[in-house]
Amino acid sequence: MGEVRDRVLAMHRELRCELAEVQRWARGAAVAPAEVPELRARLRALLLDFRVVLDAEEELLAPVLLGLDDWGPLRVLELHEQHEVQRGLVESILVRAANMGSAHALTVETDRLMLGLFRQGEEGNLREALLHDDLVLVDQSSG
Repeated sequence: MGEVRDRVLAMHRELRCELAEVQRWARGAAVAPAEVPELRARLRALLLDFRVVLDAEEELLAPVLLGLDDWGPLRVLELHEQHEVQRGLVESILVRAANMGSAHALTVETDRLMLGLFRQGEEGNLREALLHDDLVLVDQSSG
């Protein structure tokens, strides 16, 4: 379980690096408006990569969550529901980004989405208290 958590968190780190690159482009585009099309392309790539991570999370996490405890099916349902909301946000930003002309507007939109989504995932199904590899000993003296 810890391995799955580590893999998903590694994907999040990669997205954060990509987000930092988009933010650097946004600062450049703020002073050089000719760079806005490149910023838009990088933002689009980031959002598409984020969708790939959502798919990978579902593939990796669903089997683990199902096997955790009796709440597993509910946890998987919540994961899918959260990801559907996130996919909707990504689609919305992709559409709006195509029409945004300013680097500032593109950056604000991306920051709001990405930072909120990372926090949600890492405080939810990815928290270490839920996905860990600790040995659990069952007391056999009472039965």
